[in-house]
Amino acid sequence: MSATRQSLLRDIESIVRDVLDSPAIQLQEDSSPMDFEAWDSVAHVHILVSIENRFAIKFELRETQQWADMRSIVDSIEGKLEAA
Repeated sequence: MSATRQSLLRDIESIVRDVLDSPAIQLQEDSSPMDFEAWDSVAHVHILVSIENRFAIKFELRETQQWADMRSIVDSIEGKLEAA
């Protein structure tokens, strides 16, 4: 994993820890929202908004519906940042 992807994953991890109020969470690229009981639909919206605010980007609903794991979230963020 590149340093950029690793950095993005650590930023997402920090957001997820804050939203789910669980400082012990450790994310890998293959981690899924389904891995975390507290990651429900409300938490998902909070995580999405926090990611958008952190990176100053916006997602379309169809983009976020593709998020199956952290890899897909990182891919989405990278795509938005590269397009900016």
